[in-house]
Amino acid sequence: IRGIIDTTRSITTKHGFDPENEVELRLGRFVSRNFVAGVPSACFHKIMERLSEDDHWTSSVVYSKHKDYSLKGQRLRISEDGSRSLVNKRRSAIVDVRCDGCPFDFRVSFAKEKRLSPDPEAEATIIRDADHSRWTDRVSYAYKHYSFELSVVTNARGAEEDRGGGDGSDEAPEEEGAAIYEVEIELKPECAAFPKKSKAMAAKLAESLVLKLLDLVYFVEDVDCRSISFRTSSAVVETSPDERFVRYKEVIGRGAAKIVYKGYDREAGKEIAWYKVHLDHLDLTKCVKTALFKEFDMLTQISSPYVLKLITYWLDSHEYDKIDVICELFYAGSLKSFMHANGLPPNHIIRRWGRQILLGVRFLHCEAAETPIIHRDLKCDNVFIHGHTGRVKIGDLGSATISATGGPAMSIVGTPNFMAPEIFDGHYDQTVDIYAFGLCLYEMATGSEPYRECKSHAQIYKRIMMVEPPERLSSIDDRDLSDIISRCLGPSSARPCVNELLAHAFFSPGAVLASPRSEDIPENWEDRL
Repeated sequence: IRGIIDTTRSITTKHGFDPENEVELRLGRFVSRNFVAGVPSACFHKIMERLSEDDHWTSSVVYSKHKDYSLKGQRLRISEDGSRSLVNKRRSAIVDVRCDGCPFDFRVSFAKEKRLSPDPEAEATIIRDADHSRWTDRVSYAYKHYSFELSVVTNARGAEEDRGGGDGSDEAPEEEGAAIYEVEIELKPECAAFPKKSKAMAAKLAESLVLKLLDLVYFVEDVDCRSISFRTSSAVVETSPDERFVRYKEVIGRGAAKIVYKGYDREAGKEIAWYKVHLDHLDLTKCVKTALFKEFDMLTQISSPYVLKLITYWLDSHEYDKIDVICELFYAGSLKSFMHANGLPPNHIIRRWGRQILLGVRFLHCEAAETPIIHRDLKCDNVFIHGHTGRVKIGDLGSATISATGGPAMSIVGTPNFMAPEIFDGHYDQTVDIYAFGLCLYEMATGSEPYRECKSHAQIYKRIMMVEPPERLSSIDDRDLSDIISRCLGPSSARPCVNELLAHAFFSPGAVLASPRSEDIPENWEDRL
């Protein structure tokens, strides 16, 4: 259980604690990746019985009956006596724990609650359009800064908020009138008792909360505690504002201005890539934010078989210099890692990949929007491959959204080895992607990053500004391929456009290509692809 405590401490220490925050432990079961809140009725009544016998907990017992309406993170609660409360709740971190040999699993969640003033019009809208509405009979046992809340919930409409139905799980939503037996432990420190946003206190309370789990285990009879094993599943460390997407700790990629994590789409029932894009190089004025979000809105609407799908985005609520971006996930990874694992591709594979990349670039430059979308960080590390089909897609559109129009497009963003000379001057157009495409071909043909021979960024900058090609360009024997790369690396005004490159003999579907590096190509290369 030490690992569970450490994970919970790290999350609560990061987020801090204040009277509006809430740390909550809920019991339930996992169906696939979906957490289904609620325990068997026998287990529920046994816990209630043990709590009612304990002098510590019975010092403060509250019975209540109310109806909850939930709509997009807002919860309207109407109590039996007619009193009302409206709360906006946003989860920021979750730790899921599976318990083998125990009648329940559990979830520790860290959330922020903001109480709103009830408004008749807003109430009417929530009641009419609620995603979930349910009656709850609840008994609360309080002790110090904890509360055990045991509830019998009857669904009136929709499924319980953490249940399945729409995320690919095999658990059907509860039918109308079905009872759910819920057990929760909550921590809600009072303002007078704890300093606002005390991280040390948050960690201490969270650790104590997890230890309360042992009380629940001992409350349940016929369970051999020595046989129980606790294991933290892929720890969910963050959820999206609408709670559709969750982020795990697993890092699957890094860049100069981003970190990529593995995540999960509860609605679609599949894994996704969760990008955290750093914006600390931008002056995030209101005007810049407006332009930035406008470009992100546009990118979520475009769709191409040659460009990685950007699903949604939002500004990070905890770190305002970051944007969270959700994209589809390619399990085979980037083209660079794929080549590293399988060896250098033969020329006809370079032709196939290069053509697909060009079609993606043409879509961004000519078809996706009224004005060209400039990628600005095109490289093999940002091109992703489907391992079963060999199809590639251009990814990492975070930089493209920042550079498409207006002020942000004038900033210097990208990987130095792949940056065209005019980017360093701060005035450029879509031809910088043609320059980077040429270096992608160079990397496919040689297996080496451009300007790898340079020992510092200053040397790379000097070589680029003097329009000196990478050292190993002369080692490429295929004249057509070498000619394409040289033309792409030329001055901006002399670079070919996308359509000219697609019309080149090298990218012609029927072209017969030489294979000068046959000694470097594994015999089963195509089978492995």
